[in-house]
Amino acid sequence: MRLSQAYIFIVLASKLDCVFSNDSRQLDDATEQPIGARTKNGKSGKTAKGTKKGKKGKKKTQINAEEECILPVIEGKVGEPYWLQTGQVMTQWEEAYGYPRKSFTSKSKSRKGAKSGSRKIVNNDQYMVHCNQKGYVPDEACIYTCIDGTLDTTMYCNKNPEDVCVLGRELTITEQCPLDFDSDAPFHDGKSLKQWWKEVLDRLHFKSDEIFDGTSGEEIHLGHGAIAGLGYGFAIQFFGLQPQPDNKFDASAIDIGGYTSDGYEYGPDTLYNSTYIVDSFVQDIETEDTEYGVPKFLSAKTFKNPKLRIMSLLKDHYDPCDDTPYLGFPPECFLYHPAGLHLGNGLMFNFHSPLSNGEIDLQGVCTGSETIPPIFMPAVGQNMPNIAGFIEDSGGIVAAHPVSGTMHLCIDDDIYHPRVCMYHTDDADIDGMIGTPLEFDARPFMPTPTELRNKLCKKREADPDICKGPFNNITHPYPWTQHL
Repeated sequence: MRLSQAYIFIVLASKLDCVFSNDSRQLDDATEQPIGARTKNGKSGKTAKGTKKGKKGKKKTQINAEEECILPVIEGKVGEPYWLQTGQVMTQWEEAYGYPRKSFTSKSKSRKGAKSGSRKIVNNDQYMVHCNQKGYVPDEACIYTCIDGTLDTTMYCNKNPEDVCVLGRELTITEQCPLDFDSDAPFHDGKSLKQWWKEVLDRLHFKSDEIFDGTSGEEIHLGHGAIAGLGYGFAIQFFGLQPQPDNKFDASAIDIGGYTSDGYEYGPDTLYNSTYIVDSFVQDIETEDTEYGVPKFLSAKTFKNPKLRIMSLLKDHYDPCDDTPYLGFPPECFLYHPAGLHLGNGLMFNFHSPLSNGEIDLQGVCTGSETIPPIFMPAVGQNMPNIAGFIEDSGGIVAAHPVSGTMHLCIDDDIYHPRVCMYHTDDADIDGMIGTPLEFDARPFMPTPTELRNKLCKKREADPDICKGPFNNITHPYPWTQHL
């Protein structure tokens, strides 16, 4: 990144909760790729044999194999769960960039010398339970970590791996966030959900043609580039520098909308000239530059018959200990969205805060105010030699933001009955797009059911300083970027 532009980005971040760089696409070549091993005492760890019981009777497998661990077979078949590489403070795996995510299924081998599919992982490596069967998603984050040759199964996991995958329409949070769009009873501020949803449809659904031909009068920006996202569609945001504070319970509460267009042929990234994906971007977009870097959307007139499929409502502030309903919606309605960077091609480059106790924040311990860009952007600058090439190929940095809570409402054929969702898992319009939809990240949004949220809150209460870093050491608790 050019120093002058990096300086502008960080200085702006020191004043704002949600910031956008100017043009940060011109980056120096990245040559350093640190790979290190963490131990609990800062020294090389000893190997161990056998097993021991962890919390809730789960086993922690110890491997006598040079700080290596073996992922267990996931016995359950519901959703076809498998292990997918993830985690770390700031590491992104992308096959096109030479760093593919590794994954292991129940058929993968554990024995040494296996020709393919070995479940052996190395120190610091982290794997989440993901779901291979169409329509299924993780009910919450469950991540195992190899630490000193010991496979930790409880630090970032609250469930048995075989119980993690559920139908996208049957998430635990959908039961904990019941919404009745037929009722005329007051929901918030004297207004019913039914009336509120009518206002939302009038603004974003019935005026979708005007939105895309540029005559709606809406202030629209492209904080996610021109990409069509997996399960989301083409995302346009109805704010510029940052979401509006003090939301009102009306149609303006919606911050982002995801649209599809029947038969539309997506193409290359003409907005940021990224190189990772070549056939997933909306074409012929008319935009206008802004002083804070994120382009203003004026029109996309070839995106005919746009159809609203999903929308996002962002909370003013994320805090796992806050039980207060937001605009009437209970905290379980909101997905956890990590802090980090939005890149030009739409990818989310997560920043998982290093915690003072030697863990990292993979599930949502830290609040929005504890993860604002002024806290982590200076350290990201230190880490730039390790991530600059990936950022450049992805179209540069468009935005940086703290952790947030976001409620997603999916719209099916019956537009009057939206449902809380992670994203669409079985939508014909999105599945039928001509192109390859981008997966923003392996877990850009994760549900936080009541039990998990209470666990995160208790961790904060037990250690009030847990989210104070350090943020000036890109090797704490282990190298922030390492491709293992």
